[in-house]
Amino acid sequence: MPRRIIPSPVPPGCKWCFQCSSALPIQRFEVDRSTNDGRRYACRPCIAAKQRQRRAIKLILAETYARLNP
Repeated sequence: MPRRIIPSPVPPGCKWCFQCSSALPIQRFEVDRSTNDGRRYACRPCIAAKQRQRRAIKLILAETYARLNP
């Protein structure tokens, strides 16, 4: 997989969010010890939005399955 390129320089104390494409303070990113810098690739609001979307899809699939298999 090719490495992602950040379009603009990031100021010190900030990190680039690949979801919303903006430079944010490092405190807006959760801790992830498996990465080189120790923070996640996306900011907390982006991760929360992604989780809400996944939960909604899971709920729709569960309702559809329940309707088809009484």
